[in-house]
Amino acid sequence: MPNKPKPIDKTKTLDHARKTGDLEKFIREHEDDECGDLDKLDKAIARPAQENGSATRKSSAKASSGD
Repeated sequence: MPNKPKPIDKTKTLDHARKTGDLEKFIREHEDDECGDLDKLDKAIARPAQENGSATRKSSAKASSGD
């Protein structure tokens, strides 16, 4: 029987910590975590954000009032 991945503990995610205001607790709990790939992080930060269609949609022309 294959090993099932452990469910993600939502209380330990950065997103949850940001939403609940528990950033200091999150940092304390993760201080000893292994460092990530800083080159990969730098590339992700430098990459422009992808725009979705709604952000770049042109506004529709206003109809004339007929005055």
